[in-house]
Amino acid sequence: MWCRLQLGNNVYTGASVARSVLAIDGRDAVTVSTDPEAPYLLLWLDLFDTRGECVARLRRTEWTSAQSAYEYARAPRRVVVRTVHPRRPIFDVAYRPDEALLAVTYAELNSPARRRIVIDETLGIVVTDPFTARTVSALASETAQRSLDRISLQTAFERRPVEP
Repeated sequence: MWCRLQLGNNVYTGASVARSVLAIDGRDAVTVSTDPEAPYLLLWLDLFDTRGECVARLRRTEWTSAQSAYEYARAPRRVVVRTVHPRRPIFDVAYRPDEALLAVTYAELNSPARRRIVIDETLGIVVTDPFTARTVSALASETAQRSLDRISLQTAFERRPVEP
């Protein structure tokens, strides 16, 4: 079944409700899936620290390793991942079947390349590069054939020193 995928205030058509993947820095970072046999929305998510090291993994909305820095709450059509101390959301995804919409309304993630990605309904998609101290809006580009089963964030970063 096909629907629209919302990333912040950007909406893309042709996404698969069965499985949608968001790739960041060329690596699958977020996968959201619906399964007729599972009563909940399923989420695969890798969480990285500011050094680009993986600190937690969520697979099918279950932690794969012991960790105490993050927690999640889920309802049948929504998953929210948040930090424990201080308690604040870092990822919020919901499926709205009546609107045929899979919505990532908020995300605050680090990438393996140490970029900071913020997805927000007001700001859209914003990426900060620690090497250049530049912040740019990111665009999602289609990488699958005629569908958005897999989209990648493409940024306009240049590798050059920050000018004074």
